[in-house]
Amino acid sequence: MKSVTFFAGTVACMLLFVCTRAQHVTSFHIIDSVLSLKSNDTDKIKILEDYAFTCAENADSEIFTYRPVLYGKLNNKNTAPYTTLLSSANNIFGTYFMLTGKYDSATRYYSANIKLGTDHSNKLIVTKAYNNLGNLENHKSNYELAVSYFQNAIKYAAEIRDSNVLARSLGNIANSYVRLKQYDKAVNALKEALPIALSIRNKRLVANLYNSMATAYGELKNDSLELAYQQRSYDIYKEINNTKGLGTASLNLGAIYLRQKKLDEALKYTTESIAFEKKIDDMENLAESYQYLCDIHLQSKKYAAALGANDSGINFALQTGDKNLQAHLYHLRAEVLYHMNDFKSAYEYQEKFKVLNDSIFSKDMASRVAEMETKYETAKKEETIIQQELALSQQKNLTYGIGALLLLVGVLGYSYFRRKTLEQKAAMQQEISHQQDLATKAVLAAEENERNRIASDLHDGVGQTLTAAKMNLSAIESQIRFDRKEDEHLFQNVINLVAAGCKEVRTVSHNMMPNTLLKSGFAAAIKEFINHIDSRVIKVQMHTTGLDTYIEPNTENVLYRVVQECVNNVIKHASANHLDISLMKDNNGLSITVEDNGKGFDTTGKTNHKGIGLKNIETRIKYLNGTVEWSSTPGKGTIVAIHVPA
Repeated sequence: MKSVTFFAGTVACMLLFVCTRAQHVTSFHIIDSVLSLKSNDTDKIKILEDYAFTCAENADSEIFTYRPVLYGKLNNKNTAPYTTLLSSANNIFGTYFMLTGKYDSATRYYSANIKLGTDHSNKLIVTKAYNNLGNLENHKSNYELAVSYFQNAIKYAAEIRDSNVLARSLGNIANSYVRLKQYDKAVNALKEALPIALSIRNKRLVANLYNSMATAYGELKNDSLELAYQQRSYDIYKEINNTKGLGTASLNLGAIYLRQKKLDEALKYTTESIAFEKKIDDMENLAESYQYLCDIHLQSKKYAAALGANDSGINFALQTGDKNLQAHLYHLRAEVLYHMNDFKSAYEYQEKFKVLNDSIFSKDMASRVAEMETKYETAKKEETIIQQELALSQQKNLTYGIGALLLLVGVLGYSYFRRKTLEQKAAMQQEISHQQDLATKAVLAAEENERNRIASDLHDGVGQTLTAAKMNLSAIESQIRFDRKEDEHLFQNVINLVAAGCKEVRTVSHNMMPNTLLKSGFAAAIKEFINHIDSRVIKVQMHTTGLDTYIEPNTENVLYRVVQECVNNVIKHASANHLDISLMKDNNGLSITVEDNGKGFDTTGKTNHKGIGLKNIETRIKYLNGTVEWSSTPGKGTIVAIHVPA
C-alpha cells in the first residue's frame, strides 16, 4: 500500500512540474511575442500589463514572469505616459499581494504610488493609491484606518473632478462604514455616489453600489429595500456576465433568505455563490459563503454538514486574514458543537469568538473614526477659506494688471465699445432663449389643455351618447320578436359593438388624462399605466425610491407623458420582451431610467436616430431644466436616463 501511495504522489508531482513548466513557457512566449511587435514601448507595456493584471486578479504566481520586463522598461523614465504606466504596474502587483494575503508587500507597492503621484503632481495617481490602501485595510479589518484613506481619496477625486473615481471612493468609504456598523453614514455616502455612477453609465459600478446599498439597508432592518437593491444588483451582474459580482450578489441573496428563514432559497443562492467564487478563487467571499452555508445547515439541524462548511469557512478566513469573519465562524462553531452536546469545545470556541471580536471592535474605535471625520471636515473648511482668499487676491491682481495695461496701450475706448457689443449680443441671445422657453411652455400647456378637453369631450359627450344608445338597445331587445335566429344574433352584435365602443372611449379618455395621476400621484399613475400592458407581450418591472415626498403637479404631468412616450416607443419599435423602469427621488432631484432588452439602435452613426417621439421627450425634459440621454447598441437594448434637478 505504501509503494502505491508513493508512486501516485510521484506522478502527481511530475504532472505539477510539467504543467508549471508549460505555463512558464507560455508566459515567456507571450513576452517574447509582445517585445517583437513593431510598436513603441508604451504600447508594449500596456499589453504586458493587461496579461499581468489577469494574473493578479486570479492570484496567479505567473505574474512574476512579467515583473522584471515591466519594471526594466519603466524605471528611470520620467515622462507622463511612463509615470502613468508605472503607477498601473504598482497597482497590479499591489493587488496580487493583497489577494494572496501578503499585506506588507501590497502596502509597499500602493504607498509607492502616493510618492510617485506627488513627485509628478498627478493627483489621479494619488487618489487611486489612497483607494487601494483603504481597500487593503478593509481586508485587514482595520476599518478606521480605511475610512481615513478613503476620505483622502474623496478629497483628491473632488479636486480633479473625476466622476468615476469619486463614485468609487464614496462606495468604498460606505463599505467601511458598514463594517463599523455606522449604517446611516453608509447610506448617505451611497446616495451621493449612485447618481454619479448612473450619469456616467458605468453598469458594473452601479451594480456594486446597489449591492452595498442592500447591505446597509439590511443592517437597518429595511427588508423591502434590501431585497430590491440586492435583486437589482444581481440582475445587472448577470446582464454584464460579471462572475465576481454574481458571486457576491448571490451570496447576499442567500443571506437575506436565510434571515427570513426561507432555507431552500438560501441554500440555492449560497450554493450558487460558492460555485461562482470557486471559478475565480475568491477566497474572501468563499469564507463568507461557507459561513452562511454553516448557518443554513445548523438551522436545518444537519450538524455534521454544518461543521464541514465551518471548517472550509475558517480555512478561507485564515488565508485572507479577515478577523471579522473568523470571529463569526468561531461563534457559529460554538453553536453547532453545543447542539451536538460537545459543551467543552463549544465553550472554547465561544471564548475564541469573544477575544477576537473585542480586538476588532474596541470601545474607542467609533469615537476615533468620529474624531477623524471632524478633522477631515475642518481641514476641508480651512482649505475652502484659503482658496477663497487666494481667489480674491488673484482677482485684485488681475484687476490692477488690466487697469495698467489699458492705461499703457490707450485702448480703453475700444474695450468699452467691444464690451457693450458683447453685452448686447448676450442680452439678445438671452431674450431669444427666454422667448423659446415661453413658446415651449405655451405649446406644452396648449397640448395638455387640448388633451384635457378631448378627454372630457370623449367621456362626457361621445361616451355618454354611446352609453345611452347601449341602454336603449338593451331596453328594446326584450320587446322585439325575432323571426330568425340570425336576426337576433345580428342585433346582439350591434349591442356588443356599442359596448366595445364605450369601453374604448373610456380607455382613450383615461390615457389622455388619467384620474390616478390627479388622485394618487406620479408613481401610482405609472404603475397603473404599466399594469394595463399585456405581460405576454412584454414583462415590465418598476422600481421606486423616495417618491413618497411631494412632486409639483406640473412636473408630475410632464414626466408621466415622457415615461408614457418611452414605454410606447419600446412596445412599437424595440421588439423587446423585458422592460425595467426605475424612479428615484432624493435631495438632488428626480432620476428616471427606462431600460429594455430590445434590438437597440446605432447612436453614433451619421443618420439621425431622433424621430418626433424622441424630440418630444427632449423638449419636455428641457422644459423642466432637466437632461435626457440615450445609450443604445444594435442588438443590446436601449437605456433612457432622465434627470430633473430639485
